[in-house]
Amino acid sequence: MFIFIKKIYTSLRNVLLIINYLLFVSKKRKKKFTEDFYLLLNKFYNSENFAYSRFSDGELFILQNKKLIISDEYWILGEKLTLSTFSQADKKEFIPERDFFYRAKLLESLIYEKKNYFKGISCTCCNGKNAVALMKSYCKNFDLLTFCNLLQNGNYKLFLDLFVKKFADKEIVLIANKNFNIDFLPFKIKKKFNVGYNCFINDYNLIDIISEYIKNNKISNHIFLVCASSLSNLIIHQLFDKYDNNTYLDIGSTLNIFDKNMGSRFYISDHFNEEHTSPDSYKKCYW
Repeated sequence: MFIFIKKIYTSLRNVLLIINYLLFVSKKRKKKFTEDFYLLLNKFYNSENFAYSRFSDGELFILQNKKLIISDEYWILGEKLTLSTFSQADKKEFIPERDFFYRAKLLESLIYEKKNYFKGISCTCCNGKNAVALMKSYCKNFDLLTFCNLLQNGNYKLFLDLFVKKFADKEIVLIANKNFNIDFLPFKIKKKFNVGYNCFINDYNLIDIISEYIKNNKISNHIFLVCASSLSNLIIHQLFDKYDNNTYLDIGSTLNIFDKNMGSRFYISDHFNEEHTSPDSYKKCYW
């Protein structure tokens, strides 16, 4: 009975989201989501190095200095406890009074500005106006701001068709969970750096390791694909600051489609659903 009610609730919620999106969100507001995707794509195709760092839900909560714990069975945000729907790779915790150093580093990566350093921040449709206002308050140059879901949701198929297929022609360095299986990727990996669980805290020293790798091997014009939770922001910020002759892409969970054991997101699972019932699969985020 509970499962049946849950399915009805989910279906109604999706219908309401679709109606709101189609009828009440202007085309102008949705247009930027696609335009920004092609802005980065053109740089990528023209071999112009850049950085794209995503400040999504987890980063928002850390910046708000909220307690965040994601385990196998539950997740805690502040004082709120909810049953967990996350995968093993998503396990993490941020305790404000203990982990203030890492929050400061995350804030530095958001405040930081440099040519071709793009920051994907929260959108009104996914996180609300207050979240957008908070992240924008730390930034001066709004031309460097885009969406944290830019390579996902309604742009995900474009990402697979236009970015991923082109990765085969590039020198690729991957930073991802130690259990991520690269055997089924449609492109070759030159070098993989592994992260474990709660890597934002536990694997901070990896930044120096990657930096030494770039320096010692004179790495240039490589594509660094970063899938390391909130550590991704710190990696991309600090490496692009020192070595902007490479491209650094925070691609989140987008490659999980090639490794089913890594869990999924609605925008990925719906990719296999011919009916495309999830609004995420065509959603164009907006401010």
